Amino acid sequence: MKVVSVIGLLGAGKSTLIATLLREAAGRGLRSGVVVNDSGAVSLETDEILRSHPVRVIGGG
Repeated sequence: MKVVSVIGLLGAGKSTLIATLLREAAGRGLRSGVVVNDSGAVSLETDEILRSHPVRVIGGG
């Protein structure tokens, strides 16, 4: 099992990277999962990723 941790500043492209990795994994027939630890009131990254993949959100930082 491989684990990838993605961190970065707002607008750094984290959601784009994660979405790309998920599409690549699906294209290769691999199973993937996403855990989001977001302390913001609105999780923009989660909304982006939820369009195509199930996500588990851990709120409160």
